[in-house]
Amino acid sequence: MTGSRSGQRQLSLDDVRDLIDACWTAKRITEALPELPKGMKPRHVHVIDAIWNLNHQAESPTPVARVSGISAFLGVTAPSITKLVNELAGKGLVVKHSSDIDGRAVTLSLTAAAEEIRELYVRQFHEHLRGVLSDVSAQDAATTVATLRAMHRLMGADRGRGMGHAGGRRLAGTRRNTDDG
Repeated sequence: MTGSRSGQRQLSLDDVRDLIDACWTAKRITEALPELPKGMKPRHVHVIDAIWNLNHQAESPTPVARVSGISAFLGVTAPSITKLVNELAGKGLVVKHSSDIDGRAVTLSLTAAAEEIRELYVRQFHEHLRGVLSDVSAQDAATTVATLRAMHRLMGADRGRGMGHAGGRRLAGTRRNTDDG
């Protein structure tokens, strides 16, 4: 075992396997979330929650949530957020407000129906999970969150340089990543 730049023990292959297995477990956990209303996706609920949080954190009587803020809040690209916001607006869950000063600036607020969705699928569900997860310490939760975020950041930085990307050539036995399979 060799040391890493931080002076800590470098991950073994078993450690890496355990981390990847834990990510698959996390994916299965998210698949076990409560069934959403017809036509709703988990990402819709994330956007609703982000709008709610941005508007409430601002403590302003007028909406302040914008696509760019939601994008930063969720760590998702602005075009993806724009698409989701438009879908939510089409479902009557999000209201777009144009600025009187700058017609291009659009802020977002939630309708009563979106507030109900957030109450049920975020606040009440998280409250339920707090009881279910009572044996998990706050320190373990913080470590898990920090580890997953570090993995996402490091693996994202490695994208295009790792396995299957040998100088733009595919390695033998790897498939090209295409939309058609």
